[in-house]
Amino acid sequence: MKPVGVGSVLTALIRSLGLEERMRLESLQADWNRIFGEPLSAHTCPVEIRDAELLVHVDSPAWLNQLKFFRDEMINKLRPYGIREIRFKRGSLYQNRRAKKEDALPLPPRRELT
Repeated sequence: MKPVGVGSVLTALIRSLGLEERMRLESLQADWNRIFGEPLSAHTCPVEIRDAELLVHVDSPAWLNQLKFFRDEMINKLRPYGIREIRFKRGSLYQNRRAKKEDALPLPPRRELT
């Protein structure tokens, strides 16, 4: 019997639990700004991967229309993430708007309980 490595066991477990696409999405979201830069990354956000198709939310109709011209170029940049197709939809960019500490609003001062 051939010894089984931890990596192959984890890969099989991730696949069997259906977490593979979610992990790829998390990685892609973390890399989105680096892959596409400004201004494209400021107006778009990857939100779902299903069967190698990426759903990207876009914040305005103008950008939604413009991105159709960049579809093939974007797919080529996303191939390392297993993306073979891309679909754009008008939607919220909440996942792309991760607040930086310096951008966060200050908290109100704490009051002691008496």
